[in-house]
Amino acid sequence: MKRVTPWHECNTPRAIRVSSSSTFSRSRLLGCMLLLAEAGTASSQSLSDALRCVDSGPARPRVGLYSLIVDDSSRSCVAPEKDSDGTLTPCLRVGSAFVGEARGALERRLGSPLRTLPSRSPDRPIAVYRVFGDSTAAAAAFYVIEYETPASEQLVFSVQLTGQPTRSGHEFSCIALGDSSAQILRQLGRPADSAQVNVNQSSVKATAWYYDLPFSFELVGGTVYSVRVWRPDDVPARKRTLSRIRDP
Repeated sequence: MKRVTPWHECNTPRAIRVSSSSTFSRSRLLGCMLLLAEAGTASSQSLSDALRCVDSGPARPRVGLYSLIVDDSSRSCVAPEKDSDGTLTPCLRVGSAFVGEARGALERRLGSPLRTLPSRSPDRPIAVYRVFGDSTAAAAAFYVIEYETPASEQLVFSVQLTGQPTRSGHEFSCIALGDSSAQILRQLGRPADSAQVNVNQSSVKATAWYYDLPFSFELVGGTVYSVRVWRPDDVPARKRTLSRIRDP
């Protein structure tokens, strides 16, 4: 994608704010975000700062690194040029965990799993990792990661984040646990389908939203309780790194 906006124009919130009457183009907005993505070095920012989302105007989607922008006519993944591959896969990320990441790199950041879950086959293990837990408030959030083994190394096939809102940013395309259904609609549009499901095989009912893209949500009481992303069938499994999420 061409760089259509000088860096100094991107460095102010006004440069990327879009109003309903603005002629600010999608290509300029994305070009601006790409410049923001490539400015400086990863070591100069914390991970949460590097991945933060920015408002683009009233009733407009927020924009952040490794986040999708979806509307009726187009689908875009905001990623630095070095990470882009012509697909949406670099944006299949929830917090710091992403599709294609090597298990060793992920566990250096998240630590060892709390437990494993039954899986479809030995080469598709599923592991659960704690994001946070607050026993006094009876609140917690967990990653559920499914791996695949296309060669000798286990790679992330899917990432699911489930639970109460986290204390720090663990977002998918600027949507966090606890966000409202209206925020999903503004960010990613309407789902292709929905269904009533039980939360974690419990009696708690959730509404699952399914899209024609490789992500889904579960909502409890109208707010996000779970989000899941996965590698689509038409994208070959391969090891990936994202330049702004460094291997510890």
